[in-house]
Amino acid sequence: NISGGGLGLSVLNRLIPDTCTVSTPVVINLFMFNFREKTFKPYWYAGEVRTLEEGRPGFTRMGIEFTATASADRNTGRLDWINL
Repeated sequence: NISGGGLGLSVLNRLIPDTCTVSTPVVINLFMFNFREKTFKPYWYAGEVRTLEEGRPGFTRMGIEFTATASADRNTGRLDWINL
């Protein structure tokens, strides 16, 4: 579940580190298919965990609010971040 403001994930409990709590900063790299260009394009987001709720058995529902987005500089490969 993704929107302009954030992302909802269903994550296996065993994959969530003990240090992950509400307000934990995260960085997400998504590859989404661009039908026009027929290729996968990378999208980078920084955010904060806003909710951690029990989901279906063995899973936690994690809500992440986006705080910044980035694109890779073609010359250096470094990420250029823009706050949202």
